[in-house]
Amino acid sequence: DPWGADELDFYLRAAHRFEAHCFQTPAVTRYRRYSTSSSRDGERMLHSVRAVYDRQWPLVRGNPEAEAAHARGLSALTDIFLDCVVENVEDRLRAGNRDAAQRSARLLALESPDRFASLPVGPAFASGFGGQAPARVNGDGH
Repeated sequence: DPWGADELDFYLRAAHRFEAHCFQTPAVTRYRRYSTSSSRDGERMLHSVRAVYDRQWPLVRGNPEAEAAHARGLSALTDIFLDCVVENVEDRLRAGNRDAAQRSARLLALESPDRFASLPVGPAFASGFGGQAPARVNGDGH
């Protein structure tokens, strides 16, 4: 379910099927985000973006140039949405929603220990992790 990433899903499918040209070098891409957009939910967007890219993998597998582009695109979007997870933790703490903040922080600890370590949280919040961040979970390599 690419909830929130349905446009990305469409663009990648269209780019695979139809010839396209970029008239600017380097290509400029931007991701729009505003307070009510679905992309503010970093956890959900990480899941959605990965689902979209997983669907694309069979189309690029075996083509080194396409595999490299796939990896760059997924990496760039992962960084964007990990930054959203940081914002989600902070927003949820401000709103007094400790459980949701801890859920987001656990994901952040798994995905990006550096971002997790930079969270401005107190000892009561950190106690929900038993004093340690969880170990990083490795993906399947693509």
